[in-house]
Amino acid sequence: MKQALLDAAEALGEKLQHIFVATSDEGGVPHLAAAGKIARGRPGRVRVGAWFCPRTIENLRRNPRVSLVAWDRASDDGYQMLGEVEEILDESVLDGYDPRVEEPAIPQVERELVVRVSRVMRFKHAPHSDIEE
Repeated sequence: MKQALLDAAEALGEKLQHIFVATSDEGGVPHLAAAGKIARGRPGRVRVGAWFCPRTIENLRRNPRVSLVAWDRASDDGYQMLGEVEEILDESVLDGYDPRVEEPAIPQVERELVVRVSRVMRFKHAPHSDIEE
């Protein structure tokens, strides 16, 4: 993996403030989520943060493989980062309590995913290659 491509992908995600996060369960059933934060981590890693839904976290605990996509629709410029989640960090918690509701909601947790990226590829709507540069 070329660090320059990872740097460009992280910079685009940071500029756009949205990243798509694709996971799948152990049976291969896919799930797509969106995150609003991406930042550099240790070498070869990015940190992605959001109020992820329970399915995203459940999938990652069973199958840590992930695809992250930063894509600017206006310019049709983007990157797909393939890797594995090394850590799931709890950042903030909302307990979901509402006295008007009999059964309280599931607590919401803002989390950060530490992803070790193994491949970075261009991502476009236009014809492109899935081959890493």
